[in-house]
Amino acid sequence: MATIINFPVKNTKGYENLVKFFAVCRSVESCDFYLGTAEYMEKHGQIKENEFLTLRRIGRTKRQELANPIKTPQIAKKPGVYNYTPEMGEQKPEGVQIEARSSYYGNHWFLYTELELNGRGITLIETKNGIYCYKVTNRAFDLLKEKYCISQECLLD
Repeated sequence: MATIINFPVKNTKGYENLVKFFAVCRSVESCDFYLGTAEYMEKHGQIKENEFLTLRRIGRTKRQELANPIKTPQIAKKPGVYNYTPEMGEQKPEGVQIEARSSYYGNHWFLYTELELNGRGITLIETKNGIYCYKVTNRAFDLLKEKYCISQECLLD
């Protein structure tokens, strides 16, 4: 019966160092620099071809992560207006009580909420599935944003 002996794989020092550099890399530019260094080292025989292919995979994955970071949504902790831009990959803030949209001319606001609001400058327009739609004057909106967490979608039109 034959016994298989596994010999430890010896990696070059250049490979080991570049793996560590990719691990701590924090910008796309530095990632590109390390990818270029790996290519140079493979071209001049300082690292093996399989090490170069592994480094290239690690570097490209890291570069992709740095170029497209995962954006976490804001958390509304205190009253005010929280803006977000979905076209930039931002998500609606968590913990908001009211969604606001400005009118076309900016004379008033449209608010969508599960809360029942009343007072001067606040007019109920309609109710659908437990969501109230209000037309609110600018003055009433200023008072509401001191009391509630409000989200506003900002588009790049």
